[in-house]
Amino acid sequence: MKKTEFIRVVAKKNKVTKAQAAEFIDSIFDTIAESLSAGESVTFRNFGVFEVVEKPAHKGRNPRTGAEIDVVAKRKPVFRAGSPLKKAVNK
Repeated sequence: MKKTEFIRVVAKKNKVTKAQAAEFIDSIFDTIAESLSAGESVTFRNFGVFEVVEKPAHKGRNPRTGAEIDVVAKRKPVFRAGSPLKKAVNK
């Protein structure tokens, strides 16, 4: 399902316009991104958790040349599905 389809379904289920649904969905995504940027996790009970994982700096290899390179440390957003979501997917 693409974002436009998701917006259409949310608008229909909540009896609002597509523009209103798009605004709500965009604000949810923005809020999640802002929270993750601030180092906070976002938990939706019975759905899952969005959080940031710290990836340490390490040595890597250029696949073309085989030369060793330094890979910088970074923060990576991850999602861990909750048990009810996993069960729903595996019905």
